Amino acid sequence: MATGLPRVYDFAAGSISGGVAVVVGHPFDTVRVRLQAITGQSTVFDSMRNLVRADGVVGFYRGLSPQLMIIPFQLGVTFWSFGMTKKYLERRAEVDERFKSDATVSALSGAAAGFAQTLVANPFEVAKVRMQVSLGSRNGVLAYMWRIAQVEGLRSLASGLVANTIRRVPANAIFFGSYASLKPSMKEKAGMTGIALAGAAAGILSWVFTYPMDVLKTRIQVQERPMGTVQLLRGTLKSEGPSFLFRGLGMTLLRCLPTYAVLFVTYEAVLNVLKDGMYIPLRGEDVMRKRLMEVPEQH
Repeated sequence: MATGLPRVYDFAAGSISGGVAVVVGHPFDTVRVRLQAITGQSTVFDSMRNLVRADGVVGFYRGLSPQLMIIPFQLGVTFWSFGMTKKYLERRAEVDERFKSDATVSALSGAAAGFAQTLVANPFEVAKVRMQVSLGSRNGVLAYMWRIAQVEGLRSLASGLVANTIRRVPANAIFFGSYASLKPSMKEKAGMTGIALAGAAAGILSWVFTYPMDVLKTRIQVQERPMGTVQLLRGTLKSEGPSFLFRGLGMTLLRCLPTYAVLFVTYEAVLNVLKDGMYIPLRGEDVMRKRLMEVPEQH
């Protein structure tokens, strides 16, 4: 990651790469959420067919507006939190041997970033999953969130927060830890292609180990009167069996390939551009000085 660079670079690169990645991965995400939340759709093709019948191809981008509003900021916060925590832990490594490993430091920093990410994302995620499940809805995200708050109270925008935290904290630890482990050798062998493969692999690993909690989170968030995580788990295990915890996993792993490949390639590319001097932040009392590139004199 951006070790040694100003932390604002982490935020900027995370925001830009997040915006690109969400556009690439959103159609897969819509199918995933519908498979998790709607019990009558047992296969990917059932879900896609019903979606196209009701809304056409544009239905695959249902719920994109809250993602475009929040994901760039959310991933900016995530990468910034990651960078700040990593910087602190690397200083601790001078006196504590446990923090000598880059993979360990990255995993712990990822866990901290996952917690920050959850707090930022959860209200928008409630609106997103409901928009993805509700065929025919044409409300914008802010109008949708306002309606939820009016009808169900502000607390509804925090529904699924516990399940979301339990999923995102370990998911981000795995995500950043595995990327830190894979990136050096893969980048050396294949350059940017190696970075793409390392990002995709890290994304797949982070979802495989935390997916059941994401299903529970989605089930909670689509309910107007959400029940607790344990209560929902017990009831759904009785009615649907344990297989419900893995519904949509195949689509999720398929989504990981383009989404996280694009995320990290864009992130690393933006960092390289920033590092080469497009924006130079000054320290102390000075404000950030803008320098886009030197414009040659006109003759």
